[in-house]
Amino acid sequence: MKNSLSKILKSKKTSFFMEAHNGISAKLVTENKFDGIWASGLTISASMGLRDVNEMSWSQVCDILNYITLSSDLPVLLDADTGYGSFNNTIHLVKHLKRINVQGICIEDKIFPKKNSFFQGNKQPLEEIDIFSGKIKAIKDKFPEMQVVARVESLIAGWGLDEAVKRAEAYKIAGADAILIHSKKKDISEIDQFLNMWNSSHPIVLVPTTYYNTDPKYFTKKKINIVIWANHLLRTSISSMSDILKIINKEKSLKKIENKVFPVKDIFKITDMDKLSSDENKYLPKKNNLNAIILAATQGTEFGNLTKSLPKSLIELNNKPILNYQIDVLNKTGIKDISVVSGFKKEKFKIPNVKLFFNSKWKSTSSLFSLWKAKENLANTIISFGDIIYSEKLIKTLSQVSQNIEDIVILCDNSWMNDSKDRNYYTGVKCRIFKNKNIFKENIFKVLKLKTNLNKKDANGEFVGLLKVSTKGSLIFKKHLNHLNKSNKLKGMTLENFINYLIEKNEKVYAKYVDGGWLDIDNDKLLFNAENYMND
Repeated sequence: MKNSLSKILKSKKTSFFMEAHNGISAKLVTENKFDGIWASGLTISASMGLRDVNEMSWSQVCDILNYITLSSDLPVLLDADTGYGSFNNTIHLVKHLKRINVQGICIEDKIFPKKNSFFQGNKQPLEEIDIFSGKIKAIKDKFPEMQVVARVESLIAGWGLDEAVKRAEAYKIAGADAILIHSKKKDISEIDQFLNMWNSSHPIVLVPTTYYNTDPKYFTKKKINIVIWANHLLRTSISSMSDILKIINKEKSLKKIENKVFPVKDIFKITDMDKLSSDENKYLPKKNNLNAIILAATQGTEFGNLTKSLPKSLIELNNKPILNYQIDVLNKTGIKDISVVSGFKKEKFKIPNVKLFFNSKWKSTSSLFSLWKAKENLANTIISFGDIIYSEKLIKTLSQVSQNIEDIVILCDNSWMNDSKDRNYYTGVKCRIFKNKNIFKENIFKVLKLKTNLNKKDANGEFVGLLKVSTKGSLIFKKHLNHLNKSNKLKGMTLENFINYLIEKNEKVYAKYVDGGWLDIDNDKLLFNAENYMND
């Protein structure tokens, strides 16, 4: 809190309060360095399209006050009209005001329900002095720290100066922390007469809505504690809205008004959108910004008639294509940005929410050329062959690899020797593994080479067909892919060949180990095994 209302009322300095009727106006008052906020009954009611005759309940007013106090650290003084009924109603209101950090309540000595002081009419009745004084005493007895400003309506309601002085003195004795003396004269004369007649050192609050020509020096000379600009933000906003509406209605265009309205970017600034972004980075789990590229261009002639008119990646396991299993697993691990590179029978690839790329030379090229076709989507990316199925655990394992520490990581399985008898081929991986390290722990090992059907005694595992490149790793990929394309070496190279090429060029490639959790669908028997596996 920048300052308390109690200190302001006790200070010899004149403070200036501006009205606010919602959260955004409270933020603007704060930004423009006023001393406090006047939560105006008129403007809060009018902002809701209601009259200033207690049509709003006190609980509805508190709902708006809650946003005002959340939006500003300035002290708030509520214009609470007559206190919404008897002393008991007012006490109930103050109890809620305390909970939402409203420091002061201004109550006027009219009869509930009140009429706005500037509404033209006959002499308005006032509350009996003893009854109103009892309301002040009740507030101060129950909530002594709540600042009570007693608003004397004698002048504005047609009861004269003598009545105003009598009431001000009574309310002071009752415990009011300040007196607000109100007038609708066009000059300060009536207020000045009251101040001279009462001649008290008690804190005074003024609302110069009608006597707006008063020299500001008068307020300091008379040691006025608070001056309230009571309704000017709402009135300004209504004027501006009316003007803009007329232009838009006439022009049927925004061209003439765009430079007259408040910029959206400044609304974001006032409402602290930047702070939300920083808080999100601080408190929310990091968003999974991974994307995926699935290489699915091949026909799969090893399956004979099964892939005569159907790409290998669309072979069904239990009535669901292999590719759909992959996409489902990626989605479940938070990866929604997925690209698929098709080739053979590209028209068969009808997959929603997936970016499709096409390798038109799928017959004469291999997996690396398919990756080349989707190179624009290489970022922080998981790359997958299109003829494997895998568990969520494997994708999570790759996802958790540190960004920009291990920039190129392939996934390797050390249990591959258990089922290699049914495989036409496998891609063995040789790593630099130290004797005192266990590949089943969280270690990542540097890859020395990949080779089809690598001698088992020389291999430390099998390449699963999944790898991840970080943002930096994708730049390394793109650099070398561009070089290979220019030298006309790209078309004949597999992704495994490319990994070896990178190693030869002294790029660091790492292997992360898993223990099963995937299946390579390379022939009819493996397809049968996969169906049984999925059923289990």
